[in-house]
Amino acid sequence: MTKMTAYRNFWHPLALSTEVGGKPARFMLLGENLVAYRTQFGITVLKDLCIHRGCALSIGRVLDDGTLECPYHGWRYDHAGQCVRIPALPPGQPIPSKARAISYQVREQNDIVWVALGEPLAPFPDYLPDADYATPGTRSLIVDVYDWNVGAGRAVENFLDLAHFPFVHDSWLGDRADTQIEPYDVESTEYRLDFSYLQLQPGDLTTDSSEKLALRYTYLAPFTGHIRRSTPRTGEWTCVSLFAAPIDEKRTRAYVTFVRSFDTDPGSDAQYLSFVDTVIKQDAAILETVRPEEIPTDLREELHIRVPDIAGMVFRRILSDIEGRISVSGSSS
Repeated sequence: MTKMTAYRNFWHPLALSTEVGGKPARFMLLGENLVAYRTQFGITVLKDLCIHRGCALSIGRVLDDGTLECPYHGWRYDHAGQCVRIPALPPGQPIPSKARAISYQVREQNDIVWVALGEPLAPFPDYLPDADYATPGTRSLIVDVYDWNVGAGRAVENFLDLAHFPFVHDSWLGDRADTQIEPYDVESTEYRLDFSYLQLQPGDLTTDSSEKLALRYTYLAPFTGHIRRSTPRTGEWTCVSLFAAPIDEKRTRAYVTFVRSFDTDPGSDAQYLSFVDTVIKQDAAILETVRPEEIPTDLREELHIRVPDIAGMVFRRILSDIEGRISVSGSSS
């Protein structure tokens, strides 16, 4: 049993929609190998394991009737994971009820495929109502998918952190001559936190270097973050979103999207994508050096400074509460 067990009962991004097609594809989430494929019944996600002799189903094939055939002995599984054919048995002989692959809940939304390995405890970690993906009059993009050698908790905490801007993003999102973080309030519930902050971001493409941006941060459990950045003078806004998928304790697949309310011409995309991509890669260069890779959720570990680190402290408490639900049997209560 690991801490990863606690996160099975939440929605996680698994793949881009374009990565799931008619051929089975293998992905890893929470340390478990999964197989995903698309048929006339929609998207199916199963544990990548044939119940018969443990072969990986991801090296099998999808047949015209929508079943997935194991390449070892030809067992066929339907979209719900039930085995519907065992070629070695004579026609008409019942198939054992235990002959089934483990199937999972799937949701495809905004060009990303999501999966829950258990019954979700928290609402689906959607976009903000006033910064939604694909809202008419906005331009919405997937910036990229990033594979990081760091835990998902570290990635999201960094996303919520204000104090690193002058150092990691000097001249982009911060300035080494302006490092002090003013007090701010964090509102939180069981699976969410929100806070707002005014900050100069000298490299921002939407303002001049003397105008503060209104930043509104939202975290949704377990590993989603949104930053809505608006210009008070014009009301124009952008929203950068991070959907972090824990591959395992020490690796993360990060899906980053970008929505803007202005300059919606697709011909302008390149400059905004380049800006966000540069910032994300600046973060990655730091994050991949952090040890331990898995975030400590006990606040007695590592040193916290109350004003600049308050959002991270609240975030760690939420994760600590989630991890505290792991029962001695290894399942979430």
